[in-house]
Amino acid sequence: MITVQADNICKNYNRQNVLNNISLFASEKYSIAITGKNGSGKSTLIKILTRFVTPTSGRIFHYDNNFLIQPEKLNNYFSIVAPYLMLYEELTALEHLRFVKKLKKINNASSEVELLKQFSLFDSGNKKVGSFSSGMIQRLRYCIALISNPKILLLDEPTSNLDSEGEDLVYFLMKSAKKNNITLIFATNHKKDLKYADCLIDLGEGAK
Repeated sequence: MITVQADNICKNYNRQNVLNNISLFASEKYSIAITGKNGSGKSTLIKILTRFVTPTSGRIFHYDNNFLIQPEKLNNYFSIVAPYLMLYEELTALEHLRFVKKLKKINNASSEVELLKQFSLFDSGNKKVGSFSSGMIQRLRYCIALISNPKILLLDEPTSNLDSEGEDLVYFLMKSAKKNNITLIFATNHKKDLKYADCLIDLGEGAK
């Protein structure tokens, strides 16, 4: 069983307290929604959970069947979708997926073609990402996240830049997380997203 645990996380930027004593615990088939006003630290907390950002204080643990996952191995377990994750404009959609498979040394990867079909990008698979709309780029981010069959999936603003069809695809993915034994953690301000959460962490207006 995969679990994520955060104990008393605090984060300061330029002497300003962004997060103050945030704790959470999530396991397989469990989903957590992180909410709060703009600037409350939602994205910062997501980045800390993936170890992209180091907390000022507090600790993060990731376990696989009660064995601690070492930071250098964590990349094999999680994927993230976020609007601030940049893609390579000169690469095609297919090239992005093949690059990630090679980078992560994935053996049990999902099919690139099937993912592109799932997110309505099959006809654009050989087009350079520089020509993509913001919605197409967001769909490709999901393909990239899912290519490795992650056990931990983190979503920052899950439906950002998506039309109604794209939103439905994301909601189906979030709903299917339990069936696929995925630990799901997402940050959102959209009430529509919250029905896919087992637990809600409200950061309110952020730390004072």
